[in-house]
Amino acid sequence: MKNVNKNKLCTPAYFNFLDENINTYRIAAIVEIFIDNFDIIKNSLITNQGHTLEITKSILSEFDNRTKLNKFSQDVNKIVLIRLVDNFNTYLSEVINLIITVRPEILKTSDKIEIEKVLSFSSIEEFRLYLFEKKVNSLSNQGFSKIVDFLKDKIRLNFIINENDNQLLIKAVDIRNLFVHKRGVVDNKYLDKNKEIGYQLGQVINITIEELKGYTNSIENTVRIIEDAVLKKFGDKIQQYLSR
Repeated sequence: MKNVNKNKLCTPAYFNFLDENINTYRIAAIVEIFIDNFDIIKNSLITNQGHTLEITKSILSEFDNRTKLNKFSQDVNKIVLIRLVDNFNTYLSEVINLIITVRPEILKTSDKIEIEKVLSFSSIEEFRLYLFEKKVNSLSNQGFSKIVDFLKDKIRLNFIINENDNQLLIKAVDIRNLFVHKRGVVDNKYLDKNKEIGYQLGQVINITIEELKGYTNSIENTVRIIEDAVLKKFGDKIQQYLSR
């Protein structure tokens, strides 16, 4: 039996997504608590400095003012956002792979593939995995809206994403890309897609814990909607596959 909830069927992709999201957001929450109570923690350790390890003293000395604490918080929030968006993309990849596993005809394509390429694979499963990865990589490079189009038009899933969640999700992906590829520095591409007041070309984007909560909620809402649509259409076949 593979990851089957006896009360409600969920895909393994959904279980993995929730587990990673909980662990990831917990990091930001713990850091926020640490920063909010830093003075209390530091004073307590100083009072009992006879029992404080030198490494602990060294770490505390790094945060000798509120500016450094805020910078530390921002760095953690950036890392957390990157992980949240990557976890979302992984869910999409895993759930599409599961759908294709139970309904391989979805991979039918009019694209031409050289015979030499086909013969290079040792099994049908290996060839199927190649086609899947090729399709997912192509969709990922085109952005979330193209993935939604694929889910609706090709796989025929029926779902509607809340407009606010959709906008926050797209913005989270854009910010993630800035952090990964531009060290968070705002460029013209980001400004063209995000017209909100507050950022100018060359500025570094910062994320508050409240903004992080908003992105997290929107990502989780979107995954839940897609998951429900997947189970509604392919639930029986998925259950048969998972019960092997």
